[in-house]
Amino acid sequence: MFTQLFKETGRIFSLLFRQHRLNIILWLVGIVGLTLGVAYVYPMIYENQSDLVGLGITMQNPAMTAMLGPAQSPSDYTAAIAFAGEMLLFTAIGVAVMNILLASTTTRLDEEEGRLELVQSLPVGKLSYTTAATLLMLLLNAIITLVIAVGLGVMDSADFTWEASFLYGAVLGTTGLFFSGVTIVAAQLSETTRGTRSIAFTVLILSYIIRAFGDVSNETLSLFSPLGWTVRTEVFATNEWWPIIGLVVGSVILIGIGFILNRRRDIFQGLLPQRPGRKNASWFLKTLPGFVWSQEKVKLISWALGIFLIAAAFGAILGDLETYFADLDILQAFLPNLDTATLTEEFTRLLFAIMSLFTGIPAVTMITSLKHEEDIGRLDNIYSRSVSRTKLLLTYYCIGLVFIAIMQLLMAVGIYYPASLVMVESLSLVTFVEMALLYVPSIWFLLSLATFILGFVPKVMPLIWLYLTFAFIVSYLGELMEFPEWLNNLSVFYHTPVEFDGFPLLVIIVVAIVLSALGFIGYNRRDLKN
Repeated sequence: MFTQLFKETGRIFSLLFRQHRLNIILWLVGIVGLTLGVAYVYPMIYENQSDLVGLGITMQNPAMTAMLGPAQSPSDYTAAIAFAGEMLLFTAIGVAVMNILLASTTTRLDEEEGRLELVQSLPVGKLSYTTAATLLMLLLNAIITLVIAVGLGVMDSADFTWEASFLYGAVLGTTGLFFSGVTIVAAQLSETTRGTRSIAFTVLILSYIIRAFGDVSNETLSLFSPLGWTVRTEVFATNEWWPIIGLVVGSVILIGIGFILNRRRDIFQGLLPQRPGRKNASWFLKTLPGFVWSQEKVKLISWALGIFLIAAAFGAILGDLETYFADLDILQAFLPNLDTATLTEEFTRLLFAIMSLFTGIPAVTMITSLKHEEDIGRLDNIYSRSVSRTKLLLTYYCIGLVFIAIMQLLMAVGIYYPASLVMVESLSLVTFVEMALLYVPSIWFLLSLATFILGFVPKVMPLIWLYLTFAFIVSYLGELMEFPEWLNNLSVFYHTPVEFDGFPLLVIIVVAIVLSALGFIGYNRRDLKN
């Protein structure tokens, strides 16, 4: 019978919730806390209409449109519209990342690590596990929708109406659910967690790039991106609900496709055909760096290409900065050093600060990948041979470190060449490269912090993502919201100097080396899982 396919879904749902409750709570606290905290501060930041009009004019610039989405008319700006304009898209991306990570964990990762096989050896339905994972993601996104909606609605401000507040929460929830659907489909296509996440994150990156190009040049193009639907809700302005319907319908279709594909494939298998390998391994593949590179190359190349394309998108619209942003006092809140540098230089520095945080993601995943290999027991095979822990960890570490520099250089080149075509007096390539390389020590610090956690407390590895999120908030909103100095100091990116200054860079590098050394020592001394 059809109902037998879903037998014991409720019990599996309870199991998944207990297994992932800590991660769920951390994500909810982070996303909901950030959203409501920023929302409550915004009416105090923009105390008069002239500030809001100035911000509205600022947001009309193509660079800001590419970064945050289309803006409302400056004369219509309110504190609520300003809040949605600056926070909605990036928060939606954060919710999407949460859904990709949790959905891949409760589907493909549980299958890869053998938990699904154990459960399905019991009298349960074939689709019960996928259904329970889907219900968990549905519940999580529903909580985000309702808590944020109520939190915004109870604010003592006429701008935050109940309809708009529920729409804001619904945008985040349905965007997250859409990318849950993307991940569930990806989990059927790929036979590994790494492949599943690569597919899902590629869709997310392409969605951002398509939306950025579309918002600047062709609105129809943006409609092919789910993030294009997200920013077209015009929350706190016209309150358009049709994108919510589109996201819900898209989520249902994707989840339905995921269920159909899940029923047709065998456990531990993916539907995408595996490319047959070479008859004989190359000399490079026989080396440890070659082996690690073969495992990680798809992820690293995808991130490098995505960062390059996003950088090129922003570089293409740098020529309009001076026209749109000249003589706006409100820019001092975002770019505090305008009295000593040009607008283009300051905006480019802000752009590098934010995008460098994205470079930190694949760098950190090099260490989390080694943690994943440990969790699923694959390291037994490697360490049974003449391979030391130090050598294997050093291989992952060095590949991550080299790719940090490569991606920063790609970022500089990606911004420079389009900018040189549209700007009358473009900054030199050397200047862009210097701006990009300034952040290498800070990203190195993230890699080192992940190594330290791997060596001593691998169970709390997810905390590295919380720190990365915190660093993003400080870089993006720290000046605007006037965070206390002690809070800003907790972010390593806050200490990155505007220009090459040997002392702060040296301090960051020394701390990174110390954390790395401790991480290597801890990894060699602790017991490995399995």
